[in-house]
Amino acid sequence: MLVLGANGKFGQAEIQLATAARASVSGAERTPMPYRGRPTGALTALGAADATLRSACPAYAGGHSADIVYNTVGSRLAG
Repeated sequence: MLVLGANGKFGQAEIQLATAARASVSGAERTPMPYRGRPTGALTALGAADATLRSACPAYAGGHSADIVYNTVGSRLAG
């Protein structure tokens, strides 16, 4: 699962629910910054402005895409 807008309240809530369900979760923000929420499991925090977002996200490992992308931003994060 990839959560866009990870540090917002909706992103934090989604990450807490997903990590509690033991999902593999990556959270992206516009800029690389520490995740401010409290995940209940493993989380990979990424900066969306980073050109390597796609290659850095574990959900894309092995040529697979994320099963779920949860956009809490409402707009594009990266060009």
